Amino acid sequence: MIGRIRMAVAIGGVAVLLGGTAALATPSSGLTSSLLARGSWSRHDRVQLLAGLTQQIKPSSSDVAMVRATLEPGGTTGWHDHPGPSVVILAKGTLRISEAKGRGCRVTEVSAAGGQKAFFHPDDVHRFDNQGGTVAEFYITYFAPTAAPLLIDAPEAPPGCTAG
Repeated sequence: MIGRIRMAVAIGGVAVLLGGTAALATPSSGLTSSLLARGSWSRHDRVQLLAGLTQQIKPSSSDVAMVRATLEPGGTTGWHDHPGPSVVILAKGTLRISEAKGRGCRVTEVSAAGGQKAFFHPDDVHRFDNQGGTVAEFYITYFAPTAAPLLIDAPEAPPGCTAG
């Protein structure tokens, strides 16, 4: 009997901790917030981000910057690079991503169909193209050295990648 009472008390305590936290919170005042984008991403992307950040955080200070971008149907970002890694959340549409990889070019397509998609993006020469029929909307969180430009234009396609 005492064992059942202890079990009931333990279960009740866990239920309060898991479900009752909102009642214990302090109310906000004057706060307005909007979720801009949220996407699921893989363990592989998380590991790549941590490795990229570990390399990037060698300077004594760094910046975190967030950008909302749209790409019209038929549009392109052109070939460019960034001073550090980033996390991209594709909220709407489809992006074709071309990246220099060794002596070749890796091309992948990311779509927000079925839900927003998040992915790690390394600091390498690349371009995004919108070959779909709707505007692609994406949010980028950059990790960069303090005051560095977030986008660095590349004069041409990297070796192994086509110009378009």
